[in-house]
Amino acid sequence: MSVAVEAGFEVLVTIDKQIEHQQNLAALALPVVVVDAKSNALPALLRFTRFLRDLFASSLERALYIVEEGGNVLQLREPRSR
Repeated sequence: MSVAVEAGFEVLVTIDKQIEHQQNLAALALPVVVVDAKSNALPALLRFTRFLRDLFASSLERALYIVEEGGNVLQLREPRSR
């Protein structure tokens, strides 16, 4: 993640749903957005386009954002219990 910051990235977008439990959410160097798609196939990911556009238009804090299928966005500073 530090490489992304050094490269000038402002937001990290991923489909890795485990990142919530792999990173210290309280110490994130940039906002991280998890696309909570059922598949990583392009048609499944394209359904998130407008939700991501709306999220990126807002002011993002250094936190983990989970974008769910219906467009609901969770903002986490600590992992949810498994």
